[in-house]
Amino acid sequence: IDRYVIRSLIGEGGFGLVYLADQVDPIKREVAIKLIKPGMDSKAVLARFDSERQALALMDHSGIAKILDGGVADDGRPFFVMEYVRGISITSFCDENRLVIRDRLELFMEVCRAVRHAHSKGVIHRDLKPTNILAGFDGASAVVKIIDFGIAKALNQQLTAATLVTDAGHLIGTPEYMSPEQAQHNALEVPCIVFVFSD
Repeated sequence: IDRYVIRSLIGEGGFGLVYLADQVDPIKREVAIKLIKPGMDSKAVLARFDSERQALALMDHSGIAKILDGGVADDGRPFFVMEYVRGISITSFCDENRLVIRDRLELFMEVCRAVRHAHSKGVIHRDLKPTNILAGFDGASAVVKIIDFGIAKALNQQLTAATLVTDAGHLIGTPEYMSPEQAQHNALEVPCIVFVFSD
């Protein structure tokens, strides 16, 4: 794809595939590329994909995966390029490394700071769950990254020129991690919780 050489499939969602790839020009680095699945390029899916790209472009926080590039593959499917995050789900990371409660809470605070940043940009993730929060080590320090803004909602602006409509009766997100408002199938807005920290 363009200046990128695909190495392996590292993730799959309802509409997209995520690959580990090497950027070869103008600089060399490992990246992650998200591409719409073949045959899933309906107007609704393309609109959500475009919305996710724009949501990521609005944010600049160490706890949120950064978007680096975007374009259209040779077969006409859109893609975007993100920083490659070396990590596993936050719950698996905590368990595998036998983190004590204090260390787990420190990681959770980092997640809260990243969510606060997204909210400050008017972006609500709407699918926060352990598999969308990756954790790993950066040297000796544990770090987190929030990924997959595929069903994010913007409060203050439109993320795409296309119309995004959620069909009545269809849940968007992962039921076991939804807020009650999101799971109720009605017009209630998903709450935006404001986190306040004191140092």
